[in-house]
Amino acid sequence: MKRADEFNVKFIDLNDLITHKGKIVGYFEDNFKINFPDSNCIKSISLDSYENMLIHSKSGSAIIVGGFKEDELISFLWAYEKSFLNERRAHITHIIVDSNHRGNGIGRRLLSELEKYLLSIQIETIELMTSKHNMNTLHFYQNTGFDITRLQLEKRIGDKVDKNQ
Repeated sequence: MKRADEFNVKFIDLNDLITHKGKIVGYFEDNFKINFPDSNCIKSISLDSYENMLIHSKSGSAIIVGGFKEDELISFLWAYEKSFLNERRAHITHIIVDSNHRGNGIGRRLLSELEKYLLSIQIETIELMTSKHNMNTLHFYQNTGFDITRLQLEKRIGDKVDKNQ
């Protein structure tokens, strides 16, 4: 098993995003397949996510940390700053680690690098969402200090008749 200190962690810029487009889109696809297994538009959502990442990187609103083994991108964390109840905080959009490198501490290293940066700009709260059925991810977040503070509920309407009416 590889250790996290065998990997380089650094902030990703626009050039890195362009250079590693294929890997990033592939990582989005893998992530969406896990979190939204019934979706039939994984490829288009993955490309849209990559394009959104580019847009936010160009505007300066994205905070992206990458994990590299030599020159190969093997993981990334994408976050952005927001305000909630008059508090500056960061929202993590994605943490994705290549399936061949999971369990080696690289996700923790990405998160640690983000936390150091956020503290340097006086942001003390990080929030995120994860799929309720993705127990590995939920355990990862809880083991790195995250608490469940809110629940997101959804109701599908449209084609289906509401059973409660």
